[in-house]
Amino acid sequence: MMTARPDRAAPFRLRAARLEHGRAILLPVVAGQSGNAGAQALAVTMRGLALREIRVADWVRVTRKEVQAGLINGIGIAITCGIGVLIWSGSPGLMLVIVISMIISMVAAGTSGA
Repeated sequence: MMTARPDRAAPFRLRAARLEHGRAILLPVVAGQSGNAGAQALAVTMRGLALREIRVADWVRVTRKEVQAGLINGIGIAITCGIGVLIWSGSPGLMLVIVISMIISMVAAGTSGA
């Protein structure tokens, strides 16, 4: 007579599926935040150029300023979002991925917008 063996890998498969689902849900959050930040940086730069408050020769200063703003905003939003992800998913690994990607994307958005 054969007895059914419990599937010991089931909890791991469930956790992997949950983390995969979490990444799919959180990707638009990161993309949306960085998209808004890039558009805002571009609008501020274009306004400065149109009103002749900045010149094309000031591109290094403007880019540095937008990178710094992106870094500060990225860290602030990443901390807030990271706490929410940790509470929601209970996964420090997923939280770390979201925090790092948020900071990098916000800096890239500020650089692109400048």
